[in-house]
Parts: sequence; structure tokens; C-alpha cells
Amino acid sequence: SLGVNFMDTANNYGTFSHIHAALKSIRRENLVICSKIGFKDVKQVREALELCFRSINTDYIDIMMTHGVRDIEDLESRDEMLEELCRWKSRGAIRAVGASTHIYTGPIMPALIDDPRIEVILTYYNKTGVGLIGGSIEEHYQHIQRAHSAGKGLMAMKVLCEGYYYRDAMEHLQHVFSIPEIHSVDLGIINKEQVTLVDKLLNH
Repeated sequence: SLGVNFMDTANNYGTFSHIHAALKSIRRENLVICSKIGFKDVKQVREALELCFRSINTDYIDIMMTHGVRDIEDLESRDEMLEELCRWKSRGAIRAVGASTHIYTGPIMPALIDDPRIEVILTYYNKTGVGLIGGSIEEHYQHIQRAHSAGKGLMAMKVLCEGYYYRDAMEHLQHVFSIPEIHSVDLGIINKEQVTLVDKLLNH
């Protein structure tokens, strides 16, 4: 009822049932679903994909990501996993393949930018850079700019640091929404009170 049209989830979040429930009152094409898988073993990846599709009750996921890539070595260890996601994409079950960097920046960002399989990057971003590991927020923003120039979709996560900044939400939201390179914002809020507050800020 608050107009949310983007859902970020993952196999270990325990939220597939909530999205399934939401789809009973929302047309599938009106909801963008991004999910993430942390497994590297192809068999586990397939099982996780099947669980996701079955639990949400959908025949496609808009964005499917490899979850929480820390560094270049970690990315290289996920090669078979990414190839499996690309196979599912070729069948139309996944619309775009991506990667989340969680709290990490540094060399992993150029590696993702240069990987043609990665179409969307979900990366940590907030006004102060608190919690970011591997570089300053200024350095990280340079990576974001380069990713945008390379044609990558960019999603900012933990903008309010899981509610830590929600009392100063307007200041932080205005900042992230002013950044032209960021296409979507994952607010990082954790309860109904915070959802309601952010809705009021964005709509008034």
C-alpha cells in the first residue's frame, strides 16, 4: 500500500514468502525482484535457484546476483557459478546477472566492471562511507562513476545503514538520490516504523 515496487532478497534472508504474498495483490510485471546466491558449487546454485523460483512462485527473476563478493580471488572462485547464472539467463529465467559487493570496495570494483557477465552491481554506499571496507567513499565513488560509464546498472545498498541513519533519513536520501550514476536505492531499513518514515519523507 506504500507503493514499493522493488524487492531485494536472497536465499538466506527468509523473505521469499513475503514476496510470494505481495504478488497476490501486485501484478508480476509491476514488481522488480533482485535476489542473491552465495553458493559457488553449481549443484547448490541450481538448488538455490529452484528454491527461489518455487518459493516466490515466479517464472523469472529480474536480477540474480552472486552474493557478497569480497575481492578478485573471491570473484575468480565464483566463475562456474556465474556461468550457471548466464545459462539461466539464456533461457529467459533471469533477466540480468549481477554481483553484490556488500561492504567491500577497492580492486573488486574494477574487476566487476571489466567482467562482461556482470550487468548490475549492488554496492555499499552512504553519505559518510561508514562501514565501507577497502577504500574511502571518495575512491568508491570513482569506481561507481566508471561502472556507470561502462554501462553497468548500479544499485546502492545500506544507504541508511540498516536504520542507523533513519532519524537523519532526509539528509542521506537527498544525497544518494542526487547521484546520477545510481539507478536504484536499497535503503537498508529493518522495521515498519522506518518504512513508514521513509515513505513520508519521499512522498511529502
